[in-house]
Amino acid sequence: MSAFFGIGRPDDSYAHLPKALESNPTYPEAHNNLGNTLLEMGRAEEAIAHYRKAVEIQPRNTDAYNNLGAVFLQLGRVEESLAYLQKALEIDPDSGEAQNNLGNTLLRMGRMDEAAAHYGKALEIEPASVNAQNNLAWLLATSSDAWLRNGAKAVELAEQADQLTKNKNPVIGATLAAAYAEAGRFPEAVKTARRALNLATASGNRVLADAIHAQIELYQAGSPSRETPKVP
Repeated sequence: MSAFFGIGRPDDSYAHLPKALESNPTYPEAHNNLGNTLLEMGRAEEAIAHYRKAVEIQPRNTDAYNNLGAVFLQLGRVEESLAYLQKALEIDPDSGEAQNNLGNTLLRMGRMDEAAAHYGKALEIEPASVNAQNNLAWLLATSSDAWLRNGAKAVELAEQADQLTKNKNPVIGATLAAAYAEAGRFPEAVKTARRALNLATASGNRVLADAIHAQIELYQAGSPSRETPKVP
């Protein structure tokens, strides 16, 4: 399960960013930040317009290219996502966030070995990246390709991510449970998944809660979780 961490209070940002652009309409960072805010508000197409404006003004704006790649992946437009993320890394190959996002896109395309490589690269650049730790752990724990799975490494990564988020993130808890299951540690998998289920339920995330509930049934039966990527 891939993790997503938002920027916080989008309404507050939206209140002042347009004013900044009124005084300086060619300020790329303001366009990029407004794009982030609009995306958090569910206004993806408007966000895309501001990200594109940022790269029009500043053609080597890695952050804006990375954000375009991420939003197009959210919209299921994987080829566009791939192109923008490759452009971001062409400009700055040491962008850990872009490496992680490219891993997400490649995973969606069914290119799991390449996805794992980019998650690994993201962690080389930013060893404490919770997103990259979680994403690589999930892939190593649940990949439909046996040669790619590595339960011990998945546990190591997921435990690190769980500690960094103080055991309070249900997505990471679900990943850790999957890692324990892949490593054959089913009692720990069930216990951890139940913690994640409680967190998901408390946050009102019904979709995640239902997914975790299904995983608990697998772990109770002594079966690990398996995920086949969504290939467009």
